[in-house]
Amino acid sequence: MTDSVPPVPKPPSTKKAVFLARSASTLGLWALVFGALLAGQSFLCGFLVVGLGTLALHEYLQMLGQKGTIARLTHGWILLAGFALLLLDYRHWAVAVHPGIAPIESGAILLVPVVALLLSLIGQIDGHQTLERVAFPVFGFFYVACLFAFVSRFHALSPEHWHRFVLLLLIMTKFTDMGAYLTGSLIGKHKMIPHVSPGKTWEGTLGAFLFTYGGGCVVYAIFKSELSPLLGWTDIAILAVILGVGAVIGDLVESVIKRSLGAKDSGKVLPGIGGALDLIDSILFTAPLMFLYLVLK
Repeated sequence: MTDSVPPVPKPPSTKKAVFLARSASTLGLWALVFGALLAGQSFLCGFLVVGLGTLALHEYLQMLGQKGTIARLTHGWILLAGFALLLLDYRHWAVAVHPGIAPIESGAILLVPVVALLLSLIGQIDGHQTLERVAFPVFGFFYVACLFAFVSRFHALSPEHWHRFVLLLLIMTKFTDMGAYLTGSLIGKHKMIPHVSPGKTWEGTLGAFLFTYGGGCVVYAIFKSELSPLLGWTDIAILAVILGVGAVIGDLVESVIKRSLGAKDSGKVLPGIGGALDLIDSILFTAPLMFLYLVLK
């Protein structure tokens, strides 16, 4: 009878280690983003928007995990189209190269599903998987690229102080995530939607709204002279509700996508956070909501 050597247990990932990794990644990213926004560096801000958006779209397509020539062609086309849309939006709104870009861009968006459908004609019909090979990537284009492109459009509302509005957007959005995480971890007891995101609680959601409003008040107090042409104290309170709801829904929507595709994180680019899509999931909803609020108010 031979003696069996027990396997060496792997050290468990403690909450402290995850928290430290998450904090380090968050601080590093915020330092980069804050530096670009506070300095008003349009090129660096554009690089971050285009880079993060394209990476997030790539992660979404990777999570689909579809194989085969048609899937690779479709994914390549969607990734290229997403990159082009983000770049065109940045160039048009932030640099205003040519006013004719907007109609061209709008028309080009219509080509995305058309080309994806044409690519599906190459292969054999394989039941519902044929439709999925078209529908899932095209959905990713609109979900990631089209929604994230709104970050660049604040320049059209305030060419001189657009970076302050983007800063307000990011602070209020990320304070929602921070408030939900901290409050939920400390006093969260009542699960919100456990079958979608087991960690979300109603207490955390309440904390999210309070942190959102607090973060908005701080930014508005510091940059009031630059933000006041479009925003007032009442608007900050209204935006706290709108962006708070948008951020929570954006986070839950990505949770649904990841659980449907059997993925824990969208990627492994950011230690403790996951991927680029995990980082911008709530911004995908809050950026269009804030932009539309400013346009329609």
